[in-house]
Amino acid sequence: MPWHDFGGASWAISTWTMFGRLPALVALAMIAWCAVRRGWSWRAAVLVTCAFVAGLSAGTALFPSIVGALFGGVAAWLVAQRVLGIRRAPFADLAIAFVIVLAVGRIGCLVNGCCFGMPTELPWSVEYGMGSAAWRLHHALGWIGGDATHSLPVHPYPLYESAALVLWLPVLLILRRRLRSEGAVLAATAAFDLVVRAFLDNLRAMVNVWWSLIDARYTFMLVAAAGALVLVAAVGERRARMSCPAEATAPGQPDEGRLWWVYAFVWVLGWCATVDQTPFLRLLLIIAMVAGAIALPWSVVARALWMRRVWARGVVLVVVFAPLAVHLNASAQWVENGGGLSSGQAWPGGGSLGWMYEVDHDRSMLVRIGAAGEDADGVEARRRRLGLVDKDWKWKEAEPESATSRTATGRLWMGGGLGAGSTQYRKDESGDGCSGDYSIYDRKGVNGWLQAEWEQPVGDNFVTWFGVRGGGLGETIKREEHKESQVELRSNRVRTGFGQGWFELEKPTLSFGLGVLVARESTVDEAGNDVESGARGRLGGRFRGGFSGIGIDVGYVDRASMLGFPGAHIGVSGAIYDTDGAPHPDDWVFRYFAGWQTFPGAQVDDPHLMPGLGIQANVSRRYVFGLDGIFGGEGAAGAAHFMMVVSP
Repeated sequence: MPWHDFGGASWAISTWTMFGRLPALVALAMIAWCAVRRGWSWRAAVLVTCAFVAGLSAGTALFPSIVGALFGGVAAWLVAQRVLGIRRAPFADLAIAFVIVLAVGRIGCLVNGCCFGMPTELPWSVEYGMGSAAWRLHHALGWIGGDATHSLPVHPYPLYESAALVLWLPVLLILRRRLRSEGAVLAATAAFDLVVRAFLDNLRAMVNVWWSLIDARYTFMLVAAAGALVLVAAVGERRARMSCPAEATAPGQPDEGRLWWVYAFVWVLGWCATVDQTPFLRLLLIIAMVAGAIALPWSVVARALWMRRVWARGVVLVVVFAPLAVHLNASAQWVENGGGLSSGQAWPGGGSLGWMYEVDHDRSMLVRIGAAGEDADGVEARRRRLGLVDKDWKWKEAEPESATSRTATGRLWMGGGLGAGSTQYRKDESGDGCSGDYSIYDRKGVNGWLQAEWEQPVGDNFVTWFGVRGGGLGETIKREEHKESQVELRSNRVRTGFGQGWFELEKPTLSFGLGVLVARESTVDEAGNDVESGARGRLGGRFRGGFSGIGIDVGYVDRASMLGFPGAHIGVSGAIYDTDGAPHPDDWVFRYFAGWQTFPGAQVDDPHLMPGLGIQANVSRRYVFGLDGIFGGEGAAGAAHFMMVVSP
């Protein structure tokens, strides 16, 4: 590798055509075809798809990455549908097309030698030949000599994302069948890919998005965006389940004048989004303009301009399309001729757009800092932000990060907290949301607890926790069952106390724990008399993985270090550390959790998650103050807790 072409002596086909351009064209045709199957007119399906193509260019211009392209494409796609008054968008079909095109396209990245990873000795590593981007980077860093025939073995980074998307595809098909909201399917798919990128980007050695290297906020931004998409999916699915599905009807024929408005929208996006576009995006835009012109209802123009002959349509098409075609060609020529930069600034092998790459010796990466069509002053400012100016580029061995040394002495933490809240929510027992069979859960309560934990350092970067927690509850749970217009009080439970124990292994980037919870529960009648009392127990655990600043956090009746009460949670969490070396669990000064949590009580069955937030502050590594809360249209609850070191 790399392989840029397949074929023989008399013919050849570009690998990018096979793995990138052709799948993209097939996906666009599939999206339009799926829209027609849903009852759209073929004119509306073609023009809305053309708007999606124009949105790809606009998104790339504003946010130069595949993420920006897809965001712009979906946004323009939805705007065009709204203009035409269409509501039945094929979100699930778009999600499937997105997964397939990206998974196949990443194989094109692999065989072409772009987006390669860091050096590794793993058995599935790949090597690239002399003259490839990986070879040039390793030679510039002094890792290989000029006579080396191959680069060092590197991570096949594009293959990792392809594999993740292939594994997601069956999950996507299951979600498509089980979720009522197709928008939730698309949002969940986009969130999954953002999380994959956030966790894999540290393996990249060829970076095409320069601002991702400024600091860790890029990773936080990706995961935060993924969390927002998950929240959008949850809200959309909840709304879909709470409302009866409308009877399937064909969207009907949109107004002919609105089709022309959509074409004008495509034309404006195409005119404004021509800076630094790849030749393939320009080709797609031209195809979209021609296809959209074919789909336009010319009777509107004929009536308005008294043009009844066929040749008149050609005149209108030339008048509408010619300025954009000339503009696209002029933009392409400007970029090919160097634009605002001299050709000597482009890194060799920059590609047909004159992409400029520069070796970042501090990070051991190849970084794309711009394109030949950009303003020279802007690119120099970008280089300064990345620290690529006024540097000594002599290669040297990277010094390992120093880690704060720990002793084997453990510490005992003790503390407690208080919580209170009230929530009321509906749960459909039939699952379809429309049969009229549902239950209303009404929770009210206060709780208080004391806890003790033993913190035992095991090494220079992780500790173990052994802890117990116990407290009193004043929690009532009423359940009213609504069935066929009849209301019946099915249960009225009171929880009066709980006990909990756990073990957890914690690192800044990975945590794993086990826990057990026992709660005393009583069932009372309408008069408040005990009908049945007893203790109920549950096993639980916690997993957190990612980066020290942000990671996925899932738990059930566990230690839940970001939560002051036992229950369930899922979301993202992280910490800010005060250390000059490698982060250690003792060095954090601020922690947060954002996601979904249960009501603040010893809930051991049928957990109901609500949006929640938790924060903690660590003062002098000896005092911890925390606040937790859940909120939403169903009610609110909160808790505050305090911990301190009592020994040694």
